[in-house]
Amino acid sequence: MSSTMSIEDCVLAAFCAQFWLNFIYYHIVGLSEKFPDLYSTKRLFISPASLRIFNCLCKRL
Repeated sequence: MSSTMSIEDCVLAAFCAQFWLNFIYYHIVGLSEKFPDLYSTKRLFISPASLRIFNCLCKRL
C-alpha cells in the first residue's frame, strides 16, 4: 500500500485482500473434497501459519 492512500482506501484494500485470501482458500478446500487426488491446500496454497498471519494483519489494519 502507498503512504499517500486515504484511510478509507487502506481499509478497503485490507478487506479486499482478506476476502480474496479466504475465498481462494475455501475454494481449494472445496475442490480438495471433491477431487482429493488433484487438489490439496498443502500443495496449492500458502502454509496454515502464513494464512493465519495474513488474516491477522488484515484484521489489525
